[in-house]
Amino acid sequence: MISAVAWFGETTVSADLATSTMVFEGPYSATAGDVVAPSAPTGVVAVSANGTVTLSWDANQEPDWSGYFIHRSEVAGGPYNLVNPLPHLQNVFVDTEAGVGELYYVITAIDASDNESLPSVEVMVESTIDILVINGYFEAGNTGYHSSYLDVLDGLGLGYQAWDPFLDGPVTTELLAEFTNGVVMWPIGYFHTGFPDQLGPARQALLMEYLQSGGSLVLSGAYATAFLDSTALFTNYLFLQHEQWDMDLPGLLGEPGNTVGDGLDLQLSNGFYQSELTALPPAQKAFSYDPLSGAGTLQGGGAAVVTVDETYKAAVLAFPLSSVVAGDRSLLMARILEWMLPPNPCADPFIRGDSNSSGAVDIADVIFLLDYLFSSGGTPSPEEAGDANADGALDISDAIYLLVFLFDSGAPPAAPYPDAGCP
Repeated sequence: MISAVAWFGETTVSADLATSTMVFEGPYSATAGDVVAPSAPTGVVAVSANGTVTLSWDANQEPDWSGYFIHRSEVAGGPYNLVNPLPHLQNVFVDTEAGVGELYYVITAIDASDNESLPSVEVMVESTIDILVINGYFEAGNTGYHSSYLDVLDGLGLGYQAWDPFLDGPVTTELLAEFTNGVVMWPIGYFHTGFPDQLGPARQALLMEYLQSGGSLVLSGAYATAFLDSTALFTNYLFLQHEQWDMDLPGLLGEPGNTVGDGLDLQLSNGFYQSELTALPPAQKAFSYDPLSGAGTLQGGGAAVVTVDETYKAAVLAFPLSSVVAGDRSLLMARILEWMLPPNPCADPFIRGDSNSSGAVDIADVIFLLDYLFSSGGTPSPEEAGDANADGALDISDAIYLLVFLFDSGAPPAAPYPDAGCP
């Protein structure tokens, strides 16, 4: 930029050529803006889990670094679409809208002057879906039992493949085999004697083969357990015995010690469409009907939800998922999937001690933490980032810990540090 006190000049025209001469008289000053871009991010790693991709990379060290942009393509070499419209402040990013298929990512870094780096080395990941949801209703057009599953999975931010045999074709061994390392969810709807094949011998054989291969099954339905009683699927794979239905007992009590039910009570919207089961070893009762929640009485084991954990996993709901009150459905499904599926990559990564989410631990984090503790300043996000000494609390000891680390050769914060991650 040039600032002059005065200037003068002249223009000479000859034929079709014009020549201009300008003279600037000082004093003047010139300033140059920052045009040096950060280094391209390195060490990019991509991990896929159930329709999401978690990316991590080495943190940039430039003092004026201000964030990262994540770029995704379905084709090697691009063109790439920008995933995050605003700069991302951590060196871990979870792409929750990755979908399915081969995906290609590059990361760029920017600085405080909006200089953007060259892209990182491209990484490829095969994004997969681990959950299959079958519409098991006995006739076309009624998808309520099916859609209740889809709505819950959408609310949990989980990818899935929905399969409607009336539209997508028959359920096959090959289809189920794609989800051997995932989960098959099969809501039956209520059993109709006019349509016995909705979970008849052929489909039962498919499920037994799927479980033999090590798959995980979630089975639910209204009135279905009576018609499955004494079948090989029920007796030899799910280890269940049907007792009765329509007990009018809408309260469900989580069973202490069961991975799915421990510490969680649920409520059904009504006492209809439910069945009472008895869990036979090695099956375990996850939820029992609360005998005080309605007018009904129990006749056997009192089980409402049963789990099986052998070389395969199964959860049987003796009622439709749609019968669970809306606020409890996600809690139940999250418990089941947490048990059945391997843990997802970190969904809320952070650097311990990086209380201001700048991507680095320095004196600014001490100031941010003190402002939060004593001057109603902003809260560390997540709060664990401010817990520098990893004692489970945010207090003055965390600020002291950081000061000792930064200026007196104290111990560094515990993991996740120096790179972002989960505790």
